Amino acid sequence: MVFMFQKLVTLLAIAILCIQCKYKEKPEFIKAEKIKVENYKSGDVTISADVYFKNRNDFGGKLVTENIDVYLNDVKIGKVNTKEFIVPAKDTFAIPLTATFDLMKQIKNNSKVLGGNILNLLLKKEFQLTLKGDIKFSKGPFNYTYNLDQTNTVSF
Repeated sequence: MVFMFQKLVTLLAIAILCIQCKYKEKPEFIKAEKIKVENYKSGDVTISADVYFKNRNDFGGKLVTENIDVYLNDVKIGKVNTKEFIVPAKDTFAIPLTATFDLMKQIKNNSKVLGGNILNLLLKKEFQLTLKGDIKFSKGPFNYTYNLDQTNTVSF
């Protein structure tokens, strides 16, 4: 009888915890900003951006950026490199994204498309940089994919 009572209390406690501590809503995508050129060295260009989220849930999770493409004036030039990011509970947070690409190689490979724009890039010292792709959030069985499509004017 005591064993049954302990088992019942344990099951009840687990059920209450599961109900009280579940995900109420997905983390909210706020914005992508601070898109900028971090480094230009020997033809390699490194860009960075911060992507902001707000998690109102009692638990964190993880975010994975996969297949985020980088576009320079609408020409695909590379992919974002980043690691899995741990999401804090009940907090606003930013995920840093970086991408490195060989500018000269991109100019050579896309000369017909970028050719007329290179002079404008050099004269204006600014360009349109776009990040497009998916950011995936997961915590146990709860999964959500955010579509990132953010364009900013970047000066160098």
